[in-house]
Amino acid sequence: MGTAARPVLRTRPTAARRVGRLSGVVMLAIGMFLLIEQIVH
Repeated sequence: MGTAARPVLRTRPTAARRVGRLSGVVMLAIGMFLLIEQIVH
């Protein structure tokens, strides 16, 4: 998927920024979830 998305994102820097930000937020959320899960258990 990353290989297919690269040419599209290169031609659309705004979309690339949004995707980058979204993936960063998702990774942060997953990290927080895993951290909280470890603390609770």
